[in-house]
Order: sequence, then C-alpha cells, then structure tokens
Amino acid sequence: MNDVGSVMVGRIGTFQFGVIEGVMWVVGLGWIKMGGFFRNQGVAEAFDDGMYYPIALNGAGNEMVGGLLGVPMGIYVDMKRVYGCQNGQSSKVGFSAGAVNAVKGGAKLGRGEHLNG
Repeated sequence: MNDVGSVMVGRIGTFQFGVIEGVMWVVGLGWIKMGGFFRNQGVAEAFDDGMYYPIALNGAGNEMVGGLLGVPMGIYVDMKRVYGCQNGQSSKVGFSAGAVNAVKGGAKLGRGEHLNG
C-alpha cells in the first residue's frame, strides 16, 4: 500500500486451484487486474503474463515491484505516467490522481489501440 492508502497491490487465487493473478486497487477506480492493466497500457512484455505477484509500492504508489510464478527474478514497474484515452486520443497522465481524474472525465485507462484488442 502507498503512504496515503490510495493504491494497494495484492494477489488473488490459490495454488490449489491453479488460478493466481496480480491485482491493484486504486481509490476512484476500484480493482484492476494487473494483466489487463499492462495490456491496455501497451506493455508488450506483459501481454501474456501480467504480474502474478505484485509485492510492494513506493510511498507515492507509482512504482511497483513484483514477479511471475516460478520465475526467480523481480520486475520493477515505473507507473509515474500512464495512458488514458478519450475520444480516440491517447495521452499520458500522472498516476494515480491524474488517471482517476481522466477516467472520471470520461477517458478509459489505457492506450486507444490496445483497449479493444
């Protein structure tokens, strides 16, 4: 969780049932699955796997570390700027407050070319 409690990361699922997925909760946006978040942002390296184990956020909630199931390495994600798309125009906004404001203003979180694919 970040310093003010507006962004939180975690994992859903169990090994027993074979369903594990990383998730993020943002005040004003709710729960977001990490795979969908990365896919919509256009992060090609995460299209298939996303991030199964988000572990920690920095104090501002815009940098994250985590990993993948069975992979002995960590992943660092800089989320200081993310894409929002409104009326077919993608633009970078600050995370998380800028993203929340953009969505409240009618934008979708992600790059336009990746939102419907």
